[in-house]
Amino acid sequence: MTVIPAQNKIADTNLWDVKTGTFSADMLKLTAMITMLIDHIGAGILEYLVWIDTLSQQTKLLLIEIDQILRLIGRISFPLYCYLLVQGFLYTKSRLKYAGSLLFFAFLSEFPFDFMLYSTLDFSSLNVLFTLFIGLLTLCGIERAKSNIFLNILIITAGMAIAAFFNTDYAWMGVLLIASLYLFRKNKHLQCAISLALFFFALIIRNIGLYESFGQAALSQLSSKYTLILSFWMIYRCNGKRYLKKGKYLFYLFYPAHLLLLGIILRLILLCI
Repeated sequence: MTVIPAQNKIADTNLWDVKTGTFSADMLKLTAMITMLIDHIGAGILEYLVWIDTLSQQTKLLLIEIDQILRLIGRISFPLYCYLLVQGFLYTKSRLKYAGSLLFFAFLSEFPFDFMLYSTLDFSSLNVLFTLFIGLLTLCGIERAKSNIFLNILIITAGMAIAAFFNTDYAWMGVLLIASLYLFRKNKHLQCAISLALFFFALIIRNIGLYESFGQAALSQLSSKYTLILSFWMIYRCNGKRYLKKGKYLFYLFYPAHLLLLGIILRLILLCI
């Protein structure tokens, strides 16, 4: 019996082309899902448990250390989802259906999102699918504006303002990243370099009020979100190919399902403490 090397098995899945060192769009999607799950284990469970008075200080410190690792891994997820949204916008057969699916699952996911983070419905902040939906509408506006720079800036600013007003996850930074990935899509070098720089700069601006200087804010973001570089490296190496034709809505359902599951797990843990 012939033994197939592990490397060839990976290549045969069509997710990762080992010979060329490129990733399929499916690989980016699966990576985004897994890293998002890891991120939410930290945000939805560990960051809640550290406030439980009955836990020892040593246990809390351990939970904080684990949470930092999980959140660091989780930073990989969001830029990948933004890139996949841009690809979906470019190649979908029906943008109306695409937007409708995003909006439907955004509303469907709001209760699981609030249940995991706040235990009750709280519309003061909305889940990330609303950010992606606003980003998609922004891309529609940019496309219609064509090469009119003034209109492009106006449309992007409006999209960022809407996301900020509704306080969606990643809010205006997410819309800015989506717009950047779209505008520089014809040059992968510029797309990744400029989008990474803009997103990192946006993170610094958002958090500069927490620090005494711009430099301190930049160092803080660099130390806590440097894994973003891996996101843009995967985007740069993405060949755009798709092989997983079935189960499209399973990827949509994964978002509310895993939020709901984590919320339930947290409450089961609390019953046992």
